[in-house]
Amino acid sequence: MRNHCAGAIGFCEDGEDIDWLFLPVPQINFCPKCGTPVVPGARFCGKCGISLRGE
Repeated sequence: MRNHCAGAIGFCEDGEDIDWLFLPVPQINFCPKCGTPVVPGARFCGKCGISLRGE
């Protein structure tokens, strides 16, 4: 199991953590259930697991 860095909200295609602290504000979305920052296009929240696709 991979350890996540503090502030990481996902992984790039090469497996590197995406650090939300370095993303411009317009690129950050928030989970509607728990409020955790998520990258645009994410299918699930990395913290609570809710689907972000609205299906």
